[in-house]
Amino acid sequence: MITSGGAASSGEPSVTTAVTGDEVAEHIAKELGAESLEDACQNDDIGWACNVVEIEPLTPTDMRVVITEPAKSVLPVGVAMGFKNFTVTGEGSPLPDLKTVIVVNSAGDELYRVTE
Repeated sequence: MITSGGAASSGEPSVTTAVTGDEVAEHIAKELGAESLEDACQNDDIGWACNVVEIEPLTPTDMRVVITEPAKSVLPVGVAMGFKNFTVTGEGSPLPDLKTVIVVNSAGDELYRVTE
């Protein structure tokens, strides 16, 4: 299960959005035609949706995604771009103005950051 919440790390925007990580995950899964991100990963072989621990919307334009590690053959840039592209698309996007996605590992080390 994907968790949401928590405070932002130093140097990152503070949490100022009412959107939850679960809402973002549900929207992305819907856009992918899957029941969940885990389903998209396991059944549809969408590697950037694999190994997600937490999705944390920080502001209406910034989001952090925590992963255990990128899936095999997926670079951190692919994780960041997948989350950015599928979060802003579709009807009812919870973060239509998303500009920055920060991908970190479980230890909090930044793996990649994509900014529009």
